[in-house]
Amino acid sequence: MHRFIVVKNQENPVILKIKVQKLSLRQRSRNQKRTTKSAKKSQSAQRFFHANLSVQRQLKRERQDRKEKIELYHKM
Repeated sequence: MHRFIVVKNQENPVILKIKVQKLSLRQRSRNQKRTTKSAKKSQSAQRFFHANLSVQRQLKRERQDRKEKIELYHKM
């Protein structure tokens, strides 16, 4: 976990330097708690999303198979 701090260069004020500062232990633990709370909600949503994706994929595959069977039938 890094927090970015933007520092202006003294010689050339247009150039911006990015200094990286590590978070303190307390801040890190607070962040972890916050993420786990919201992650529980997003995890179920994600699970649903992935399940939906796999179903969509399966339907697409079935449609494709049906189309190929029809094409084969017409070729005969």
